[in-house]
Amino acid sequence: VQGQASVSAAAISQALAAAGAVEALKAETTVVAPMTGVVIEAPTSIGFLISPGAPLFKIENLATLRFVGHLTERDAVKVMKGAVVTVTSEAGRTATGAVSLVLGSADPLTRRVPIEALVDNKESRLFAGSLVDATIAIAPESLLSLPLTALLTGEEPAVLVVGSEKKLERRVLKVAETRTGVILIRSGVSATDRVVDSPGTAWRAGDTLPVPKPAATTASGG
Repeated sequence: VQGQASVSAAAISQALAAAGAVEALKAETTVVAPMTGVVIEAPTSIGFLISPGAPLFKIENLATLRFVGHLTERDAVKVMKGAVVTVTSEAGRTATGAVSLVLGSADPLTRRVPIEALVDNKESRLFAGSLVDATIAIAPESLLSLPLTALLTGEEPAVLVVGSEKKLERRVLKVAETRTGVILIRSGVSATDRVVDSPGTAWRAGDTLPVPKPAATTASGG
């Protein structure tokens, strides 16, 4: 009788183990989403076989959308992380967000800098995957304007500035933009500097400007 009891106990243990295996298999038949979102793609065929690792559903979290765009290098240097982005869809709907990434490498094909921004879409004003226009707010930049005729000949933009004791100094400029007849500069000279216009080859760094002659006067008596 004790032997039969031991055999029965072993059978019970085996049955419990089999039941546990069945429950484990049942748990694997339940697909749990890793996040809250909207199912935009699902299987449409009944009874099809799926291989391990193959996607079953596609879920998107539409509360926050990721904007992806590109800027020229000249514009990319003006954009900082956290800058406000206003996105406008083709339907005229707008939403705002903030720049989350300015990639430090330009695209080798387009030579443009990729940027990303997270856009608030809790009101579902935008559609995921659509084409939009984006405007980025940047801090105003103070620039100085100089005539192109003031530039010295050479590989880098530079001008002659009147320094102490009327000696000419060569200043290298950091140019922001070139327009018709003028250049806009970020640094190199200040608003109070006196810049030589049309220096040509007559004036060079280290030269001393001549002292202006006093104006001629005519004596008169009464």
